[in-house]
This record gives sequence, structure tokens and C-alpha cells, in this order.
Amino acid sequence: MSTFLLATGLLTLVALAALAWPLLRRTSREGERPELAVYKDQLAELERDVARGLIGPEEAAAARREIERRLLRAATTSGPALSSGRLGRAVLGACLVLVPAIAGLTYARLGAPHIPDQPLAARALPPPQGPDIREMVARLEQRLEREPTSLDGWLLLARSKGALGDPLGGIAAARRALALAPNSTVASITLAELLIQAGGGVVPAEARELLEAVRAREPGEPRVAYYLGLAAAQSGDGERALATWETLLAEAAPDAPWRAAVEAAIREAGRASGIEVEAMLDRARSRASEGASRSALAAEGTVRGGPAADSVPPEVA
Repeated sequence: MSTFLLATGLLTLVALAALAWPLLRRTSREGERPELAVYKDQLAELERDVARGLIGPEEAAAARREIERRLLRAATTSGPALSSGRLGRAVLGACLVLVPAIAGLTYARLGAPHIPDQPLAARALPPPQGPDIREMVARLEQRLEREPTSLDGWLLLARSKGALGDPLGGIAAARRALALAPNSTVASITLAELLIQAGGGVVPAEARELLEAVRAREPGEPRVAYYLGLAAAQSGDGERALATWETLLAEAAPDAPWRAAVEAAIREAGRASGIEVEAMLDRARSRASEGASRSALAAEGTVRGGPAADSVPPEVA
């Protein structure tokens, strides 16, 4: 970092020197306009020619009158003198102060002096080698051509297409999976998630119908509750969204990894609807803690609380 600052300072000084040099130069006729100096030089040259006998007296007199006439006209014509006077020195002083100051402030605001230099060896490292996901997807598609009734294969293809940024291809694969198993919760949620991804995060009507059907079969599925709450919030029904998400938090495990993201969604919906939500969040946390305690004390040891890690909504995972 010190080497960088030293090099920057030297370059700044070089730039200022190049800027200041024309302003610091002085001539023997400082303040005199150049055209006047030209005419005076012509008069002096004329006198030297007369002294050497190169020009006659009459011709010299005529030439002298013409030069003096031009000299008088130039002297009476208003115009700025091209010199380095007070204005030049003021400009130089301002540049000496402002240029380094502006450069330093800009670097302090936009730069990152605290980040260490990256070694050249690290920069030259080749990118890590790994399996080509697109090639794996292509092989999966070839396998599904031979095994078109593979439900797991179509679901894997749908999720892979979505991960590669091809939600439309994933939707087509998810529809094939849902056609094989119309009551499959996994296929329904996968298709709904891909429809939401294709819509840029907006829950469309088809996705909402799929999620409602899943909720009728499995009321405790957390991803369904999250997306249905999101659909309510997007349609302007903030109270319904908050109620759905409060129930989701109350029935989930206190240490569910996605609780913080759902709480953030609740706060955002509360701000949009003008509803105070902190008391609601406290209620949900209290109910979740009570549910976890009851489950821990249950004789059977079954835990009704939080969803498995692989069933967390991707947006809040």
C-alpha cells in the first residue's frame, strides 16, 4: 500500500509540473503583447539595414512610416496580453491545491486502501475444475428419452434447469413429472416454484392453485405457507399475508434456519400495510418455544415443529 501511495504521489507531482511549466516561464518582455514585439523587431532590423547600406534613405523612411503606422494601430487595439501574470499564478496555485485534494478525497471515498494486494501467484491460479453441469443435464435428458416414466428423473431435470437459469425448461420437465404423479407434493411444489421463478418472483394464479391443492393435502408444508403468504402480500392483502406467516413461524422449530428471513418478510409487509408487527413476532416466537417444549416432553419423542432442511423455500433458505 505504501508503494502504491508513493507512486501515486510522484505521478501527481509530474502532472502538476507539466501543468505549471508554461505558467512559470518568463520572457524578456513579460506583459508585452507579441505583435508589438514583432513590429519593434522590424524597426530595429530596418535601422541595421540602413546602417549597412542595404536600403536607401527614401525607401527606409517609407518602410519606417509603414511599420510605425502598424505599430500604432496594434498598440491602440484592445486585447489581452498573452503572459503569465497574476491570473496565471492564481490558476497555478489553485491547481496545486485542488488537484491533489480532489484526487485524495475521491480515492478515500471510492477506493479500498484497507484491502491487501493480491499476490501474482494467486492471480495466475487456474479456475477450479469440476463437473460440467450442463453436460450432466444433457446426459439426464438423454436418459429420460429412454426412461420417460422416471418421476425422479423429471424432477431432477426440472430443478437442474431452474438452477441453470432456464425456468421455462424446468417448467416443461416439472409438468412431465406432475403428469406421472398428479398428487405428488414434490412435483406440485417444484412446478409452482419454477412458475414463480419464471415470473420474476411474482406468484401467478397457476402456482397459487397448485399450492392451495398441496395445503389441502398437507397443511403443515412450510414452503406452501410461505408462498401463499407471498401471494397474499403481492395482491395487496397484507393482513392475510401476516396471518399466514405468523402461523408458519409459530408452528416451526425455534431454530429453523429460515425464521429470520420470514420475520424480515413480515416486517416488510407490515411497513407496506401500516401494521405494527413486533407484537405478532413475539407471539409467534413464544408459541414456537412452547410447542418445542411440549414436543421435547412428549413420551413418543415425535417432533411436530420445523421442516426438514431440504423443504425450506429457496427464497428464505
